[in-house]
Amino acid sequence: MPQKIEFDKSLLPKDMQIAWFKEADLEQTWLDQVPEAIAQISEKRVREYCASRKALSLACSLEGMDQLEITNHHHLKNYPNIRVSLSHTRGLSAAVASKQLSSVGVDVEYIDRAFNHKASKFFLRDDDLEMPLLELWTIKEAAFKAIDPMGLKATDKDILVLKDLVVKDELIELEGKVIAKWLLQKHNGVMTAIAWTD
Repeated sequence: MPQKIEFDKSLLPKDMQIAWFKEADLEQTWLDQVPEAIAQISEKRVREYCASRKALSLACSLEGMDQLEITNHHHLKNYPNIRVSLSHTRGLSAAVASKQLSSVGVDVEYIDRAFNHKASKFFLRDDDLEMPLLELWTIKEAAFKAIDPMGLKATDKDILVLKDLVVKDELIELEGKVIAKWLLQKHNGVMTAIAWTD
């Protein structure tokens, strides 16, 4: 039997909270609280929405869907000083939250995810840190979520894309400037990347 590997929360930035939640563990009361606009999309989207909000409730120690409405992609409506980010993949959701960091991002992927190496042309750069492509993708996804709200202010570009970001040792660069930090951990068959700006 494989050994269970836990995420080491002691490596997170001070004040950052993180949580995961499996869609299979959703209670009907959460499914019943979905906003009408989400409920009309698809059953899959409803479950992802609910599981990501449940992970967020665990990360923020808040209960009830009404407490977890996100505005401007990064803030809780009722708690605008809390920065948040969500991710979901194949029935698993992750959420990070912070009151002190300027911005946060998270991405979660299963380690066994089939990855089309042809897709690397959309995000891989010669100056990226050398690492497996799925890890690089996961870090860049988390970084994009963390910097997108501020990214356009830090560059002359009208649109920011993953290939604009350069992954270095624990840092993310944009146009030669350090704009964020990152952490990636593998645990329990998944990898979770977080990125943040101070």
